[in-house]
This record gives sequence, C-alpha cells and structure tokens, in this order.
Amino acid sequence: MELVSRRFQEAEDGRAAGKVQYPLPDVLMSGLAMMSFQHPSLLAFQRTMERRRGQSNRQRVFQLNAIPSDTPMREILDPLAPEVIRGVFKPTFERRRQGQQ
Repeated sequence: MELVSRRFQEAEDGRAAGKVQYPLPDVLMSGLAMMSFQHPSLLAFQRTMERRRGQSNRQRVFQLNAIPSDTPMREILDPLAPEVIRGVFKPTFERRRQGQQ
C-alpha cells in the first residue's frame, strides 16, 4: 500500500488547483479501497464500520482522512486516462513479481 500510495502522489492532476476539494492521490486510494472491499459505496461502508466497530480501516490501511462520495469520485476519476492508473500499477506489480517490497 505504501508503494502504491507513493506512486499515486506522483500522478499528474489536470484539475485547476483552486477548485480541488479532494486531492487526486486521496481519490485514487479511495477507488483502490472501494475495489479492495468490493463495496459499491466506500463512504457508506466506512461509516457502517465506524458505527459497528468504533473505527474504520480507511486511515490505518489506506491513509485516507476524507473520502469523496460516489458522485465526486466518478467526476474526478472518469476523465482520467487509463495510463494514469497503469503508470502506477505496472511498476508496482513488477516489483512484487520480482519479490521486492
């Protein structure tokens, strides 16, 4: 997760800086978390976990402070070129394949 998070920090954000409510690395990590938990709404899932267990793993595992709701997440991620995501995962998977951390 740490390597993926660092790579997401390097991803180019084409949005106007003054209009950014959620930083791109947080949105990308939120998307990864949503896919990892296989839940259609990460925000709803984390709120349920916080209610039931008193905490969620969004901070511990994914280092997320704020999670965008579904609509802002789609609005931010939909225009991204697939290469932005591939550029993060290809070297990460290659390192794992080679047995590196």
